[in-house]
Amino acid sequence: MKRTIFLLVGFVILLTEVHAYGNVLYTTFGPGTSPSYNGQVGYLVGSSIYDNTGKAQVAVSFTPSDSSTLTSIDFAGAWWNGPNQLTVSLVTDKSGAPLGSVLETFNFTTLAYPPEIYTAYSSLHPTLYASTKYWVLLTVQDPVNSGFSWQLNDQGYNGYAYNFSGTDYKWVNSPDATTPALDVKGTAVPEPSLPLLLGAGLVGFVVFRKKCKACL
Repeated sequence: MKRTIFLLVGFVILLTEVHAYGNVLYTTFGPGTSPSYNGQVGYLVGSSIYDNTGKAQVAVSFTPSDSSTLTSIDFAGAWWNGPNQLTVSLVTDKSGAPLGSVLETFNFTTLAYPPEIYTAYSSLHPTLYASTKYWVLLTVQDPVNSGFSWQLNDQGYNGYAYNFSGTDYKWVNSPDATTPALDVKGTAVPEPSLPLLLGAGLVGFVVFRKKCKACL
């Protein structure tokens, strides 16, 4: 009986360990433990003394191959000027743009220069479904007076979208332009059949042993 209990506990621990570690669902960073990106060139989010176009939002789409719960989002960026208020959002797709539901938002107020990698750790852990399109969206709160850069990738990935005014109807897709540097990490959602079958089998084995002992 004790041995069976240990098996059940071990099964639960195994599922917990699988949930604890994130896998890369999408990345434009270079390979290795020290991700690479273009530290010299990035897309302006907001305005600067050199460019007053006021681009309020920049976004990158991705489609996970497996269903997962969000763990974190990394992006390479820097603060240039003005109020240091930048929001990163995970948004569902609508009509080929980041106009769907906002799944989670992260507020940053400590970006600095030179560029570095910043991490948004998920507390809501929304489920990202396989073969479904999502967007990572960067929004500057004061596009007229604030300026940030979202650094470009140096791995040859292309495609991103931007919005000059921050309104829903002026998104522009640029499939041939260089994609900003980011990654999205998540924990794989296990196939429901395997845990259920294993769990049911172990529970059934315990019940069977109890009935056998009662018959003796």
